[in-house]
Amino acid sequence: MTGKQTKVPNLREWADTVSARAFDPAWIDLYTLQQYDPVLSALGWRSTFRTSARTEDRLRTMDRHVAAIFFFLFLLPVIAVTGTLGGSDLATHTEFAGLDAGVGVPLVAIVFTLSLPGPLLELRRCVLHRGRVTYIEIAGFCVTLFASAATLAGMSSNWDVDVLRLALPSVPVWASLVLTATTLGAITVATSRQGPAAPDHFRRSGDPDLVRARELLARLAPGERDHLAQARGRAISTLRDRGLLTLEQAVQLSDLALGESMSLLDTRRKAS
Repeated sequence: MTGKQTKVPNLREWADTVSARAFDPAWIDLYTLQQYDPVLSALGWRSTFRTSARTEDRLRTMDRHVAAIFFFLFLLPVIAVTGTLGGSDLATHTEFAGLDAGVGVPLVAIVFTLSLPGPLLELRRCVLHRGRVTYIEIAGFCVTLFASAATLAGMSSNWDVDVLRLALPSVPVWASLVLTATTLGAITVATSRQGPAAPDHFRRSGDPDLVRARELLARLAPGERDHLAQARGRAISTLRDRGLLTLEQAVQLSDLALGESMSLLDTRRKAS
């Protein structure tokens, strides 16, 4: 079984287009050496252009993740706020005034209770697995926050639930509001401190063998190594011109031997 191939930008394209959010100077040698599979493997990486059944597994996992976000952070909160405040069908132009308190109050409490795993699942994925927050996840958090606040207001005005005194039916809604806000804040802080967890076009393939990588690079023809070094130098200049590298970082990166930019990760870990 094969997955869909994803084109990896060449070094110049990457230097020209990489965003500040996705950039890490440690990745430059992966893009420099992307055509040299044995070297990448020795460095402990592989290009996502190489496809396998595991690629399909990752895509299926991603699909399940998106479905979970939709269910916990979009669908359930929207059902709850609609039951509280009502809504309208744009196709038929019919109005829905919301549920009666006898049905709506317990339904909203149940729905928000069921939605509580959503923020916790996101916290686990983004913090424990060091993933970057996607736009759909941010949208999900925003929908849940809005739905929680609107539901509390609707419970108070439409159903006379004393939400300020934490009446029992309002507790799951308050829990959702506080948990979602806290989780979003924690994820934002954690991911901003960690930086990019992995480059967009490469994945870990095993433990690095730096001695083996140096041996493979040493076997390249001198002209080929010079060409790679020059391309790398031009990319560093481009990144410097774009403001993604400071002068100190550019000098530090230039001083590293070809294939050793990933050592910056170890340097940062030791410093933190």
